[in-house]
Amino acid sequence: EGSREGIEDWQIMRLYQRLADAAGPESAEKARAAVSEAVDTVLANKDDTTLAAAHARKLAAAAVALAQQDPLAIGPVEATVEGQTLTLSFTTSRDASGIVLYRFRGARDWAESAFAEAAEHRVAIELPPLAEAEWIVLAWDALGRVAVAPQPGGLE
Repeated sequence: EGSREGIEDWQIMRLYQRLADAAGPESAEKARAAVSEAVDTVLANKDDTTLAAAHARKLAAAAVALAQQDPLAIGPVEATVEGQTLTLSFTTSRDASGIVLYRFRGARDWAESAFAEAAEHRVAIELPPLAEAEWIVLAWDALGRVAVAPQPGGLE
């Protein structure tokens, strides 16, 4: 359990530092100082098991705040149908990968089509004869920021 918590703490520190590095030199230096303080404090007080969790929460909150300052965004999704193919074209504010969840009207189950990391995307979905589809786009970037674009007038 201690090893798992240590790995999670390291992942939080690394994510915070990567987000701060992307935000610029001032944020990067602030993150380095906060991570160093957290590590030094926890190592200097090994008997206080609450310190690591408290610092992990503090660093996670700082990472979330940085991520919210520069969110991932999905531009308008253009949906076109040619023959039996629905094509969704859209951009993301930075390189991102993700999936389009879709189902044919009246169907219970969702299918998915993945798209690779890029800033411009085209996803083609083959439609059965006379079928209409409903869809939602989910995208994420390398730092874990997430964006959603529901079908206009459809799923919310």
